[in-house]
Amino acid sequence: MLNTSKSSKSLLAKLLASENITIEHRKVPTAYFDTKNRVMVLPIWKNMSEWLNDLLLGHEVGHALFTPAEGWHTAVTGNVSKGFKTYLNVVEDVRIEKQIQRKFPGLKTSFIKGYSELMHNDFFGVNSGELDVDTLPLIDRINLHYKVGAYLNVQFSSDEQEYLNRLDSLDTWEDVYNIAKELFENGKQELRDKLEDEFYDEEDVDEDGNDYDYDDADEDEEDTEYGEGKRSGWRAGSSDNLDELDPESITDKNFRKREKDFLSDETKPYYYVNMPTPKLENIVVPYKNIIKYYNDFKYPNAEIVGVADFSYTADQALELIETSKTKLLKRFYDTNKKYVSYLIKEFELKRNARQFARASVSKTGELDMKKVFGYKFNDDLFRRMTVVPKGKSHGLVMFIDYSGSMTDNIKSTIEQTLVLATFCRKVNIPFRVYAFTDLVSNNLVEEMNYPNTEEYKEYLATSKYINNPKLASKYAKFSENDKELCLNSNGFRLREYISSEMSGTEFKEAVKYWLLVGELHSNRSWNYKQSDVSLPREFKLSEFEVLNGTPLNEAIVSSVAIVKQFKASYKLDVVNTVFLTDGESNDTNTIIDKQRAVGQTHIGTTHSVLSSNVIIRDVSTMSEGKKPPGADLTVGLLNLLKNITGVNVIGFFITPQAKHAKRYILGRIERSGTHITDFDEKFKSFRKTKFFMLNNVGYDDYYIIPGGDDLEIKEDGMDVNSNSSKNELKTAFMKMQKSKSVNRVLLSRFIDKIA
Repeated sequence: MLNTSKSSKSLLAKLLASENITIEHRKVPTAYFDTKNRVMVLPIWKNMSEWLNDLLLGHEVGHALFTPAEGWHTAVTGNVSKGFKTYLNVVEDVRIEKQIQRKFPGLKTSFIKGYSELMHNDFFGVNSGELDVDTLPLIDRINLHYKVGAYLNVQFSSDEQEYLNRLDSLDTWEDVYNIAKELFENGKQELRDKLEDEFYDEEDVDEDGNDYDYDDADEDEEDTEYGEGKRSGWRAGSSDNLDELDPESITDKNFRKREKDFLSDETKPYYYVNMPTPKLENIVVPYKNIIKYYNDFKYPNAEIVGVADFSYTADQALELIETSKTKLLKRFYDTNKKYVSYLIKEFELKRNARQFARASVSKTGELDMKKVFGYKFNDDLFRRMTVVPKGKSHGLVMFIDYSGSMTDNIKSTIEQTLVLATFCRKVNIPFRVYAFTDLVSNNLVEEMNYPNTEEYKEYLATSKYINNPKLASKYAKFSENDKELCLNSNGFRLREYISSEMSGTEFKEAVKYWLLVGELHSNRSWNYKQSDVSLPREFKLSEFEVLNGTPLNEAIVSSVAIVKQFKASYKLDVVNTVFLTDGESNDTNTIIDKQRAVGQTHIGTTHSVLSSNVIIRDVSTMSEGKKPPGADLTVGLLNLLKNITGVNVIGFFITPQAKHAKRYILGRIERSGTHITDFDEKFKSFRKTKFFMLNNVGYDDYYIIPGGDDLEIKEDGMDVNSNSSKNELKTAFMKMQKSKSVNRVLLSRFIDKIA
């Protein structure tokens, strides 16, 4: 078979089993299927071939399809011996392997070659010659006959052949149980006869030549090659102690021992966790809730020490705020309007060109009278029509990091985002832009617009696991079920700053407000220069706009539900989901554990999580996202987002200014476990294009872009004089156009993605 990934094998197992069973790859010695919880566990063996992997997969799918959960659970957990369980296992293997190969004949080759490989590696312990196959107990010869019969000419008596005939026609679980019980009683008799022969050996006498008294034997339990049987008090020729014998399959026992030897020491551990369900009503701050903060800026008054001579009344402050907003909006439009209009035309040309490139020509069924005259030489007489396929509909959902480290870049990020939103609005691409934060502040009650403010304040003041579980359930940001990823989400929320659902007036006011927010954030920079469009430097941002941590993982989990709703609402073919950040997510290394008093258990330290495989699941869709060793947990969540929603995920990572970018880019490459062979060449290109593209980190496209002055949108102009030649004018124009594209990196990268 083709060499496919573990995820492909998991999907294949689900298809074969005809249900969304849970597939787990673990460092366990053997494959098994939990019939009650519907979990298939596959081992991670060293040098496992595709044939062997398919054998294990097909075998366990057979259990998933044909082994009844209740019947098996009752049989193996009841008051039965260890040996009888092995008999049940051998007989049930015969039944399910026959049925799975009848249902999927293509698996027959995998079973033959897989068991051949196991036989070659002496998994059954018969290659060394120490065991004579023909003298093995019946259960072992049955096991070998049905698994590797092509390699061994296993002999059976005429009486034993009757068992094989019945095994060939096994149908139900009841049949399995009944024949296993008969074989087990047969095995007891075999073991009894064997022990009797040993105990009555002619050399088995004492020093005086008297028969040995077995009643004086030690009453210790002793392992025999046939299983664990009690010799104590067992008297030859008596049937009183026959039920105490517990025969066990030798070949099955050898198989289990060999499995441990094949465990891979190099494979990193696997952790499996479930994705919590976001409660968007407690996470998303709608843009209509943010409107009330549009004039919420702190301004100096006579009560503030040191600025008494720079005080304003409330009306004067509001007038200054509105004036500054209007000036910032005018500067923004003057700087970007022409370029946005140019890109709209370029976008339409690119989109139309690609559509016509995919155009097909078909016959209409109507005669083309201009071709009729040549009917003797050409039978193609019908008119043709060019059919242009309809372009795919795109949407944009963007999430912006509102962490403290973004202070120096938040102004440029806001402006870049607003240029992108303006473009989307002009070409009718639906969009939403959120900022993610985890700041716990007094504004939380007003932001979420909760009707019972006192109750919510009580929730914020309590321990959500101990003091008030009722409030915890009502106001929690995510579900808290057992085995789910535990997100530190008390203050987490997504603020919807702008949206295509806004009216023209609402969009304009939102742009004005956010531009002023960016301007005041830049006031805090040490090299900020006061401009005539900004407020006096004494004005400060309100507590609402304070930057804090980086809950990127919480944002990704929330985006799953947001994107699904957004895509369905607009009936979109493609949703481009963008995450912009300048750092790693807050640590997320614990899962909910209802069995522990503290309610949580660690996946591991940050280091051990980085070095391990982590599989994150969505239980509602049974989708999975894998975080490979060396990567952040964020990678697994991004993979899960793509697998659930089918969206394009685009990432932007802001580094300090270009002079420090090389160190940061190398750091990102190392953390992602990616190797770039032509790094120097690509970094040379980065200095010109202002972006470095990195793949295999969870995103479809991941752009590392320089921050600081390099991220700022600058005024574009042609560097020419009155004596410039035609070629010089052309060169200056092309340079100006390229500069515009570089300065607006978010927009230019987005257009390349969707055009």
